[in-house]
Amino acid sequence: MGMKKKKEMQVAALTICHRDLETLRSFADVEGKNLAALLLRCVQLTDGVSQIHYVKQIVPLLEKIDKNGSCDPTIKSCLDILAGIYLSLNLKNPLKKVLASSLNGLPEFFLTEAVHSFTSRLQEELDTTDLYSYRKVIDNISSCMENFNLGTASVNNLLKNVLHFLQKSLIEIWEENRKSAGNHIVQTQLMNDLLIGIRVSVMLVQKVQVFKGNLWKAFSSPIWQSMCGLLSIFTKFLSDDDLLQTIQSTSGLAVTLFIKTMFHPSEKIPDLISSLLLRSVECTSIPGWFMNSCRNLCCADVSRSALLFLCQGTLAMLDWQNGSMGLSGEALLLDIAHVLFTLSSQIKESTLEMFLSRILASWTTLAVHLLESSSPNLKDSLNGNSSIVGKLLEYVYTHWEHPLDALRHQTKNIFKNLLQMHRLTTEGADSVTDPFFLELTKRLLQLEWHIKGKYTCLDCLVECLGIEHILAVDKTIPSQILAVMGDQSLVPYASDLLETMFKNHKSHLKSQTVDNTWIHKWHETWVSPLLFILCEGNLDQKSYVIDYYLPKLLNYSPESLRYMVNVLQTSIDAKTGQEQSFLSLESCNSRGALGALMACLRIARARGHLQSAADTWENLVSSARIKQGLIHQHCQVRIDTLGLICESNRSTEIVSTEEMQWIQFFITYNLNSQSPGVRQQICSLLKKLFCRIQESSQVLYKLEQSKSKHEPESELTKQHPCVSLQQYKNFMSSVCSSLFEALFPGSSYPTRFSALTILNSIADIFPVLEGRGQTVYQLSHDVDIRRFQTLMECFTSTFEEVKILAFDLLMKLSKTAIQFKLNQNIIEQSNSDFQNGKHGACQLWIIKCLIENLEEEVTQAENSLLQAAALFPMYGRVHCITGALQKLSLNSLQLVSEWRPVVEKLLLLSYRLSAVVSPVIQSSSPEGLIPMDTDSESASRLQMILNEIQPRDTNDYFNQTKILKECDNFDLEDLNASVSSIDISAEVKGKEGKTCDVTAQMVLVCCWRSMKEVALLLGTLCQLLPMQSVPESSDGLLTVEQVKEIGDYFKQHLLQSRHRGAFELAYTGFVKLTEILNRCPNVSLQKLPEQWLWNVLEEIKCSDPSSKLCATRRSAGIPFYIQALLASEPKKGKMDLLKITMKELISLAGPTDDSQSIVPQVHALNILRALFRDARLGENIIPYVADGAKATILGFTSPVWAVRNSSTLLFSALITRIFGVKRGKDELSKTNRMTGREFFSRFPELYPFLLKQLEAVASTLDSDVGDPSHHPNMFLLLLVLERLYPSPMDGTSSALSMAPFVPFIMR
Repeated sequence: MGMKKKKEMQVAALTICHRDLETLRSFADVEGKNLAALLLRCVQLTDGVSQIHYVKQIVPLLEKIDKNGSCDPTIKSCLDILAGIYLSLNLKNPLKKVLASSLNGLPEFFLTEAVHSFTSRLQEELDTTDLYSYRKVIDNISSCMENFNLGTASVNNLLKNVLHFLQKSLIEIWEENRKSAGNHIVQTQLMNDLLIGIRVSVMLVQKVQVFKGNLWKAFSSPIWQSMCGLLSIFTKFLSDDDLLQTIQSTSGLAVTLFIKTMFHPSEKIPDLISSLLLRSVECTSIPGWFMNSCRNLCCADVSRSALLFLCQGTLAMLDWQNGSMGLSGEALLLDIAHVLFTLSSQIKESTLEMFLSRILASWTTLAVHLLESSSPNLKDSLNGNSSIVGKLLEYVYTHWEHPLDALRHQTKNIFKNLLQMHRLTTEGADSVTDPFFLELTKRLLQLEWHIKGKYTCLDCLVECLGIEHILAVDKTIPSQILAVMGDQSLVPYASDLLETMFKNHKSHLKSQTVDNTWIHKWHETWVSPLLFILCEGNLDQKSYVIDYYLPKLLNYSPESLRYMVNVLQTSIDAKTGQEQSFLSLESCNSRGALGALMACLRIARARGHLQSAADTWENLVSSARIKQGLIHQHCQVRIDTLGLICESNRSTEIVSTEEMQWIQFFITYNLNSQSPGVRQQICSLLKKLFCRIQESSQVLYKLEQSKSKHEPESELTKQHPCVSLQQYKNFMSSVCSSLFEALFPGSSYPTRFSALTILNSIADIFPVLEGRGQTVYQLSHDVDIRRFQTLMECFTSTFEEVKILAFDLLMKLSKTAIQFKLNQNIIEQSNSDFQNGKHGACQLWIIKCLIENLEEEVTQAENSLLQAAALFPMYGRVHCITGALQKLSLNSLQLVSEWRPVVEKLLLLSYRLSAVVSPVIQSSSPEGLIPMDTDSESASRLQMILNEIQPRDTNDYFNQTKILKECDNFDLEDLNASVSSIDISAEVKGKEGKTCDVTAQMVLVCCWRSMKEVALLLGTLCQLLPMQSVPESSDGLLTVEQVKEIGDYFKQHLLQSRHRGAFELAYTGFVKLTEILNRCPNVSLQKLPEQWLWNVLEEIKCSDPSSKLCATRRSAGIPFYIQALLASEPKKGKMDLLKITMKELISLAGPTDDSQSIVPQVHALNILRALFRDARLGENIIPYVADGAKATILGFTSPVWAVRNSSTLLFSALITRIFGVKRGKDELSKTNRMTGREFFSRFPELYPFLLKQLEAVASTLDSDVGDPSHHPNMFLLLLVLERLYPSPMDGTSSALSMAPFVPFIMR
């Protein structure tokens, strides 16, 4: 394979205004040697990369000018233009950094004039009044402060104006953000501007030297007034929950920094911030300016998020180093801990929980630093027996299995710091015998191994204390950990813990002994259990151990490979005699020692622990054993053996003759694998081998060209490069021959799939190089007319994948195909069309033809849907149109005027097609048995369809659609009498007079597949076609009205369709539309999803009898409709739609005595079920789990069956969301449980609710009339409680103990 081309750097070229351009022209000298001439040549270029070279010449040119040149008007004008250029460049443009770097080397005698030019230009920027230009000015202020001397000096000169500008811009952007509520795109940009403005304000205070003095602190100073104004703004941002949390977080940093900078005396800052955090501010004891600026923090109720981010700012911005704040600083640190623990019990929003975990980890890191700096007063408050450490441990135990990976990671950091804190408080004592560490180790080892937090905590303990004291407690711990590696969810944790343990153990043993005798003990402890699992463990265990644990062990101890091979070889030899004497059924299904040996060697070679093929084959394993592995009865042994041959850590390693022979041997027996996974692995490994051949062949070509033929004993090859290259060519030809032979007529699908996939890989890896470079093999050279016919015969296969693979291969062999079969004139015409830019015209013509054919079919279907189902189902045409559209670059179409009528006609045709098939899909019985509807219009349309089947249909219910009345009685006897006489097919005469049987199922399939294709087509159009930015504009193909019509179409069919296949696929298309609308710059389109959501919620709430919403079939498409609207809401925003919708749905899902509210309650329960199951909502849905659980448990007591049914389905979804997906057959799998502490900490509202419900059930059952059937919700309560178990970590004083539940359960 050739070298990858280095990606060319893209740099936007700098430009200047006409006035500056004329100035340069007027000052440029004739010879073109002065600065003006240099700049003129630079700005006239259109390539940014070339301009960089000119910019780098500026300072060297100025260095040649003497001091008197600083008064030259040419120099002054050029410096002024340079300042303008710098401030006009985008922040991320490399030219900006190059220019700043160059000007940092400006000769000293030019600095005064340069600073003056930059100051005046920056002042012009600060005078801007355009709100949407503020961001550019803020970026310029930021870039001036970033390692740019002239910029920093200019900002210092204009500090008063800069602060005033930041104050003004932040206020105006904030107000504009409020006015733009609902416009996600504008709000996102404005909030990003706010965030950058806050960060630049913080940077100013940290970097500008003025703030390190006290002269500016006079109350009448403009700088002081601006600082007070900015502090007031940041305080408001901190308390504004409508802003992004990153803005609130950064505002917390800014508030603390400004208080630290402005408040005097500084010794009182810790006490002041403590009073803010504890809400105990005495307004009379603080300065008036502080009260005016921070009134929201002093007097009002401070939100939890504001307190949290204020804690973060305090930890990050105050000077904690070396205990400089004294006792008050230590008291503040402890106060922050108590505030964080309080917030931990109150905050349930996932993003705030994430912030809290990071802040708590930062707190523990800071505590460790303070203890290291010898803070004696903190030692009593932070040792293992203190209340703070106890609460930290509680936090760790509660969150160590949290669904968020990042939060679990922070929990590990907290635990690690906690251990370090205790060690520092007991300095000088023996950590191994410390009671706190002993008790902690004992508790952790008592936990079951399915708890993920156990692994991370033991990992930290081993790093802190060593492995010896843990092995002293139980020597079988390595085997116990390996035993749980059959569970995929635990494998990463177990392998990481084992790695930490064996590394620590090896270091300990090496330090204890002088010679190498320690290695035997280390092998016995860590390698022997591994080999036992590889030989005797179950399939999952072996696979995960090989993938996760074995590579880590070999990377750390490569010398252990020899020990493993010797043990496994001995085991193989010992079992060989037994296998020869009788055939063991177990040996057919087990990898055994041979499989373990191949796995070890494969990993070792892939990781570079076998430096050459000779080491592998000659010294470690025989050729006979390799062949034995290649045809082993266990598929994974075959894969591992093939991987041993194909994989190498060096992509240019020469493939040996013996390896090529083994590959040919393998291909002969393994193309027909029945497992899709095995087939994919075989194709992948062979592709790696072919890549090695290609890359090593390039090395061989270079060796040949450099006349290395005189040195045959080179490192890469022991034979002449020409010989190796010829062997490669012969080998590839032989492989391709075997693969083409496997494609014989009648060959199985697995054989064809494997052979075609491998041939496609060969065609990709060995490309046709037109006159450049060399390739060792080309597949097209080995494709003759017979093999071409073999590929063509693959199109007769009934498997779609085989056809696609054969087509792809033929496309890669297009020139060969032309030579054998295709019409040369057609190909030449096609090529000329593409070269002349007529590709779009060809596609347009094809789509027009498809539309014409579809129009004919729709017209015929409007006359007779029965004939359409039998003779010309329309969905195939629609599918072809969708596929053709996906091949086009629709955003860069040239023939816009020709495409618009095509798109318009396509939309109208889609609506016509939908109107034809929708009566069947929206029928109350779309499966076609007994259509009965409450809508006269639908019934009349169905009647027309049914009349087509009339001649052969004697079922009264099917012959005449029923319009149901409210009190219709259902006569089961009549139904039974009529069902027996149903004739399920009708005859239709085709165009050639042939009779076709048409069943109700055929009609249904035609209808729902047509509806499916229409939905996907409309979704594709919305996704691919450019929309008009404003009405009547010429920049898009889809108009605003057309987009609204598509949305109304999806709404109608999602809310009214009864057939699951139809509304599920309509949902797929609708999701594409909503995602586009949320990113659309057109405000009216952007707000459509919100409007649709409110409309459907109102329709659900009103419970109108005339509503067409389907209350059966789990509310049919209604949950899908709302799910699509909510899931496409931007995740980086506040998710306001989700919050409001969940509030509405939970209120509707609650118990009610009003019979009119039953249908809304059923809808709400079904919608909640869909939302709790939607993975895209992620942790944003978790805060509503408790309310959803209450609704489903109370709904189970409803006398209405529909409510109980929907409650049961919602309960199942909630159990999965809380406890995870059940991956085993065990109903009470250990991995699908949770400690009572963790469960009730995450959902504290459920503690009193479940206890009260259980108490009510128990007290009723105690009475004489107590009957479990009268309390159906008892079963739900017990289903929840059986998944909870006490933890050894719970202790006896937990406020959320499970002890109160026990007496009621025992009754």
